[in-house]
Amino acid sequence: MVEESQVVIPNYQIMTKKIKKDNKILLEYRTKYYFISCVLDILEEKKNLQQQDKVGAKEIYSIFLGRYSNMDTHWNITAKQLEIYLLHMRWMGLIGLDKTTSNWGITLTDAGKNAFQSQLYHSIAANLYYSKKTEKLSKVSLAIAVVSMLIALAALIWGILT
Repeated sequence: MVEESQVVIPNYQIMTKKIKKDNKILLEYRTKYYFISCVLDILEEKKNLQQQDKVGAKEIYSIFLGRYSNMDTHWNITAKQLEIYLLHMRWMGLIGLDKTTSNWGITLTDAGKNAFQSQLYHSIAANLYYSKKTEKLSKVSLAIAVVSMLIALAALIWGILT
């Protein structure tokens, strides 16, 4: 038997704040893993199609924002975050820095090539976007179910009254 002191009444204000915080975290992860997968694409494309072993950070940013940007990344990502994501990629061993000429360049490491070939970060980004779409679909389904229930209830009351 549950005692009265053990009953937990949910605080909806706290729950709403938590949901907003969780959504912000999911947005950050979506943009981070999408950016990582795009950088792997850019570096692999430059290496294989243009025989360019290293790419500058500014070129990566311009290609990403020009060709790969979507609604999440366009409105919710800053240049500082892009730099941090590149640092994360370096710490994970996906990219390396090369200074064979006068300017620095970003190169794809063996771990980065393996991640590109296995499509690991592409899959993570796709799953995060899929969960976002699934959440939106569930909200629409719930709204349709509520409206359908109200229509059925109205029809039942109309049938009883007539």
